[in-house]
Amino acid sequence: MPVYQGYGLTETTCWAASTLPGVPHDYTTVGVPLDGCEIRIDASSATGATGEILIKGPMVGAGYFKNPKLTQACLTADGAFRTGDLGFVDDGGELRITGRIKEIIIKNGANVFAPDLDRLLAEHPAIETSKTIGLPDALVGERICCVCVLKEGHQASEQGIRSWLQERLSRALWPDVIHFVGALPRGGAGKVMTNLLRQMVMGELADDIVASLSSWKYKRAQASDDDAIRATIQRSLLGGRPIPLLAYWGCGARASIADVDRQALARLKDYSDSLRRVAHSPAALTLILTDTHAANNHIPSSRSTAYFDEIVAHAHTLQFTVVTMTDLWHDGGLSTGQIDRDMSGAAAEAAWQNDPLRSRLIDQAGKHVEGGADVEQAAWRYRVMCRLEGQLVAARHPDHIFITYNPPEFDAVSPGLPKVYLSSFKAGTSVKPWFHETSPPAPLPEGSTPFPFPRLTLRGKIISPPLDPLWKSAWRVEHEQEPRAS
Repeated sequence: MPVYQGYGLTETTCWAASTLPGVPHDYTTVGVPLDGCEIRIDASSATGATGEILIKGPMVGAGYFKNPKLTQACLTADGAFRTGDLGFVDDGGELRITGRIKEIIIKNGANVFAPDLDRLLAEHPAIETSKTIGLPDALVGERICCVCVLKEGHQASEQGIRSWLQERLSRALWPDVIHFVGALPRGGAGKVMTNLLRQMVMGELADDIVASLSSWKYKRAQASDDDAIRATIQRSLLGGRPIPLLAYWGCGARASIADVDRQALARLKDYSDSLRRVAHSPAALTLILTDTHAANNHIPSSRSTAYFDEIVAHAHTLQFTVVTMTDLWHDGGLSTGQIDRDMSGAAAEAAWQNDPLRSRLIDQAGKHVEGGADVEQAAWRYRVMCRLEGQLVAARHPDHIFITYNPPEFDAVSPGLPKVYLSSFKAGTSVKPWFHETSPPAPLPEGSTPFPFPRLTLRGKIISPPLDPLWKSAWRVEHEQEPRAS
């Protein structure tokens, strides 16, 4: 079966050039112009014999529908179509395509053909792939920027790559900027999305994502630190990693998941998905189940376990990662003894009495602490727990953006991470979904004491709480437990 190679565009409606039957084929070319078609090279758009390919003839469309400005820009005065492709006609009269005119970088008035640098970079032993682009510059027009993806297990420095290129290129082609990224953004056909890559390198894409974080569809207050959030997002985009999000999830009076929980989790999923701009950097949300807070609120372990198990199952359907605060206690070496020590002494008592959140935490404890426990002791213990847990969370997830349903004045009970403040299960709602009660909590059996930490089953594994004698003795003597502001 004969095979022919040709060249055409949507705007030309059919092939404009093709290899010919009956003659030897050179498949490094696209052949010669077809009858009735004129192909010429606009050498002013490049260098030497290479230039933009212009096509003229009856196959060229009349223009873009309802877009006369674009039509005028793409047609010459005599009606030839500017293809945007670069090429030249060889000595045999056949057309050879060398690239796209958009890949020409104009620096100090000189044309630099970006693919020439990429072909050379492909020879470097540490580079998997690269894309050279032009970055706008008020002084020289465009700066040459080489964006490189390293091979797995290889390392290279900007200065090392720069020196390697300088040994092989004329000075006019030396790159001004070298970036290492985890992945290049590609379209459905696998081509590098140059404009998106340029926005990524210049930080414009991160700015756009930061703006999305502040959509009033979700937020209840302005983010805590736009610069830190932007830096986190930029590191993720350049590193080819997901944008890391983190949120707490608590337990209230219900033993099973309700519609408000599903709505809130769906909103978190929509919020995460709204941040995706490139395939290699979606948002990835980790939920921390605050089982320690449920225990501090004297919630029976049977109820919190049942509720958290259903939350875990539903969260997994949304591709959320789920961990428990008990896990973080265990991994970080936090013990109830440390909490007891931080609550001991006159200085600790005075700090609590002067805490700006004290009255509000006590008020919340009065709403959520069960079993007749000492409300103020629970509020104080909660305050100390949150401070120590916040340190653990920030150490375990240092590059994350923290999502909270609390207002900014409650930052002291959240990890020391950049924060976004969201409404709960619907816009304008501040009540946390797990505290949205459909019925009053069941009373504790007479004489019973709730287990300090519920036993959770996570991914089929029973999570054993990190109990120690100090906690158990303190629990028996003081019956201290905590409210929920997280």
